[in-house]
Amino acid sequence: MIIRSAFLFRLKPKKSQLAQLAQFSGACRYIYNRGLEERKKAYEDNKQSLTYYEQNIALTTLKKIEETKWLKEVHSQILQQALKDLDQSFQNFFRRIKQKQVPGYPKFKSRGVRDSFRYPQGVKISDNQAYLPKIGWVSFIKSREILGMLKHTTLSRRGDHWYISFNCEIEIETPQRPPIVEEKAVGIDVGLIHYGTLAVGKANHHAIIPPPKFLKTLLPRMRVLSRRLSKKQKGSQNWKKAKRQLAKLHAKIRHA
Repeated sequence: MIIRSAFLFRLKPKKSQLAQLAQFSGACRYIYNRGLEERKKAYEDNKQSLTYYEQNIALTTLKKIEETKWLKEVHSQILQQALKDLDQSFQNFFRRIKQKQVPGYPKFKSRGVRDSFRYPQGVKISDNQAYLPKIGWVSFIKSREILGMLKHTTLSRRGDHWYISFNCEIEIETPQRPPIVEEKAVGIDVGLIHYGTLAVGKANHHAIIPPPKFLKTLLPRMRVLSRRLSKKQKGSQNWKKAKRQLAKLHAKIRHA
């Protein structure tokens, strides 16, 4: 049995590498937004639907144009991945229409919101360093062992820090499900008021799991920062600062 597992670590890039990470994610955002604009225009003007393959061919031409030749500095495969993400967004859009759900037309990406890019291959791992094509060896905080065969690698920015995620395939033995002993069975209900409620055995005895102490401390802070962000003018320096503070707190809660 083969399962997929992601191994997430915080990066420790050099200053020059920080600039490259920002450049690469910005290039992917540019290609995604440009591709989305091209698809919208093609349909509005000629009722034509562009494909990933057509846009991928056009990507080669873009690198030869003076105003966009800077794209040559970025690894070509991560730009192709941005176009694949766009194509998947449209596939999801048409699938939702077919299933009579709220379609949700693909949206343009904003700078500073889920900045990321993906390598489909070419990444190498050596202890606590990863080789990223066109960037080089980057250190990361290795908090656990990486298992399985590497399939793709995603770099993402959360708050003030960059993270690397290795998506691996791991072969494991197919688990044999043991028979359920009703007297020992436990049902778990996760809620908002109580962190968890346990229902134990046939008698259905209940036990309450209180919220972790770190959540009691951090959630009020998160509400304060969320209100503060909502009162700022979107796009202003104060708005960006408040957004970074909130993203940093989200990351702290996520990894607590």
